[in-house]
Amino acid sequence: MKVAIIGIPQAGKTTVFNALTGAGANEFFRGDSKFNLAQVKVPDQRLSLLAQIYPSRKVTPAEIEFIDLAVPKGAWFQDPEVISNLRQVEALLEIVPLFTHAEGEINPVQDIQKINDELALADLVIIERRLEAINHQKGKKKTPQDEREEQLLESCRQSLEGGESIKLMNLSDEEEKLIRGFGFLTAKPLIIAANVGEEELGLTDYPRLNNLKDYTQSKGYPFIVLGGKIEAEIKELPEAERAEFLEALGIKEPAINNLIRTVYNALGLISFFTVGEKEARAWTIQVGTPAAKAAGKIHSDLERGFIRAEVISYENMMSCGSKVAARSKGLLRLEGKEYQFQDGDVIEVRFNV
Repeated sequence: MKVAIIGIPQAGKTTVFNALTGAGANEFFRGDSKFNLAQVKVPDQRLSLLAQIYPSRKVTPAEIEFIDLAVPKGAWFQDPEVISNLRQVEALLEIVPLFTHAEGEINPVQDIQKINDELALADLVIIERRLEAINHQKGKKKTPQDEREEQLLESCRQSLEGGESIKLMNLSDEEEKLIRGFGFLTAKPLIIAANVGEEELGLTDYPRLNNLKDYTQSKGYPFIVLGGKIEAEIKELPEAERAEFLEALGIKEPAINNLIRTVYNALGLISFFTVGEKEARAWTIQVGTPAAKAAGKIHSDLERGFIRAEVISYENMMSCGSKVAARSKGLLRLEGKEYQFQDGDVIEVRFNV
């Protein structure tokens, strides 16, 4: 899963990228590089606790890939390479500054609308090109597929021209499948992260922040508040010193952890676990994934030769303390290939190839 970090110039995009990844990336993108890219582990205390039961020699959490794109001021979405990278991600994380920035006046709602307009323009270009191609097929009659696609693209165009994203159109599964290949930017989940300074972190009555919260709620955007600079400083600290630093700031955990979980949820992702003495591992799947297909995440042979999955919920595993105890209490169950793994399921696949 890949998430692109976007925002107006000097919003703190690379700072947040460094807070997420600890990569120490440079915001000036020296040389030919036009982006920073890094994998981020999804924080999940359940995996750590499961690893202690066995105990597992190795712990492998789920990961999300973040990309921080280099976009010069005034040139958003005019670079084909930037557009190409954005179309390949699963979600967009927009950093919205609540401090003075390159654009001058602090107006977070206006900043979001500006980026949304640019995303919409990029999508409208693709829509216009495709509609033109459908309507100028020399000597070829429109197929029913062409007509369905044309009607849907016309609806998308009207929505974008009316100031609404494709994501907010509530398309059916069939409609989403029909336009998936276009990689429309406004069809991707958009998560808003308000980037505040240290002095604003503890405030409960902050007009600009309150207005931003109201706006994101009205649009249905997942929303989180963080201090990018402070979070980046926390990431640079040795592990042993982080807890003390957080306590001094009155923070229970880095906001970056919550941000990663928010992205995970916005993408409709859940984790199931495999555990043993060698390794405890979290596997990422979409909500509603059938067990056989989910098993294929572990290895293709498991999907191909799937027989049954031995399943126990995380809660039952922790309350029992072991699979043996869970089995004796009848809490371990066998599920078929159409069973949909639930978040936190601890599984073992029975297969034959």
